[in-house]
Amino acid sequence: MIEPFYFSQAATPLFGIYHAPAAGGSAHSAAVLCYPMGQEYIRSHRAFLRLSERLASRGLHVLRFDYYGCGDSAGDGEEGTLGQWRADVSTAIDEVRSGCAVERVYVIGLRLGASLAAIVASQRDDICGIVLWEPVISGPAYLESVVRAHQTWLAGSFARITRSLPSERTKEVLGFPVTDALASELRRLDLLAVKWNPAQRILMISHGMSPDSAQLSWNLEMVGGPVRWDTMNGPRVWLKEDGTFGKGIVPNETLGRIVDWVCEVAP
Repeated sequence: MIEPFYFSQAATPLFGIYHAPAAGGSAHSAAVLCYPMGQEYIRSHRAFLRLSERLASRGLHVLRFDYYGCGDSAGDGEEGTLGQWRADVSTAIDEVRSGCAVERVYVIGLRLGASLAAIVASQRDDICGIVLWEPVISGPAYLESVVRAHQTWLAGSFARITRSLPSERTKEVLGFPVTDALASELRRLDLLAVKWNPAQRILMISHGMSPDSAQLSWNLEMVGGPVRWDTMNGPRVWLKEDGTFGKGIVPNETLGRIVDWVCEVAP
């Protein structure tokens, strides 16, 4: 069963889609899925749908949702902030805990969604496990990459190209607003500086062994979090690669790895 619904405060409802566990599952566990942002959200949407279906078929409650100011949730795109979105992740966790009466909660995030999941998990003590799928470790590097992608796109259009974000309060990056406030938060984002209160289990998935990924894995190990770091060769669904823009590629091997890891303990 798949059920779309709204939750959180009446004035600022968040849109969620709940996937009920398959019949016969013990349903003691839930997974909260944290999308990436902007074009990365659009490109990975189908993969998140398939991941939700796989987890539910293995007996988990699953909630995927839109952050405030994103998708079908309340709020305008210009109102989005990292602080608000972290609060939204916590709200989603509380929703599955209260609504499904589960014993274990996993938080699974991709790109900026993984960063939000990591920070929220570091501030709570009730997360069984987190999946950090290609997390944004450095906010400044991420912001630079999306601006560069925007400029590359403009180079193939008739639009006038600027070499940096314009000075007005709201900027557009690949069709999505980035306000001064959000850009400032991104420039301060650094997962290597997070003081961790780790989840009981951590899976990190990356498409290469960058120095930042190695440092993040080491940081997590040093605070006692059992970390499994897997490198994958599957498609990086959040990117436009090899003419695949908007085609909704599903990285089956990566999704299988996530589901198997979660279900080593759950449901």
